[in-house]
Amino acid sequence: SGGSLRLGAVNVKPGDRLPEPLKTGGYVKITVTDTGIGIPKGYLERIFEPYFTTKSCGHGLGLSMTWSVIKNHGGHISASSVPGQGTSFEIYLPATGRCLAMTAGARQEIQGGSGRILVLEDEEIVSKAITRMLKELGYSCEVAGNGEEALRLYAEEEKKGKPFDLVIMDLTIPGGMGGKEAIVKLCAIAPKAKVVVSSGYSDEPVMADFINYGFDAVLPKPYKYEDLAAIITRLLKK
Repeated sequence: SGGSLRLGAVNVKPGDRLPEPLKTGGYVKITVTDTGIGIPKGYLERIFEPYFTTKSCGHGLGLSMTWSVIKNHGGHISASSVPGQGTSFEIYLPATGRCLAMTAGARQEIQGGSGRILVLEDEEIVSKAITRMLKELGYSCEVAGNGEEALRLYAEEEKKGKPFDLVIMDLTIPGGMGGKEAIVKLCAIAPKAKVVVSSGYSDEPVMADFINYGFDAVLPKPYKYEDLAAIITRLLKK
């Protein structure tokens, strides 16, 4: 409901003061500060715990995954907050000491198109993002929050003579049917359906071996506009 978000980054030199348990060395310190409602002290102590959430539709995995990635890279993350004023996160990542040469790469041509796409996605912020991208590319989009709803929508539209041209399925839906289960049922009723599997977990076996699970392509999260456009264009041309 408004407010501002400020991002900052500075170099931390060897010898500068560091939070425990970081080893002496050079780091990049990234700061993310907002002017939101803040986090109560009782919650602040638990925000990096897996599955801890104060949201009715949250999973409590976002910050725990963030903590894990940063820790595994030899870094550190902490948070401070004043209720009613905002929250600040400080992230330390080891500096490599390397300077990357900026090279101009070939601009990837983005192709739009037309068609009807069904998206299986339970996260509202993700479904809004992909819906916006699909509409910008020229496609119409329907969103289902779980596998059962996705299968029902697909069957209903096919019965009306207006089948979906493509389906994008989130691999896992907490508390409901995800793409891994839904693809089996969809292939049974529509063996020629073109289906893309999507997930933010790259180590899932399905993401590496998607064809043997019944999918036609894989789309990692977070979505890249160029990748989304390219995959849809390629599949709809088949």
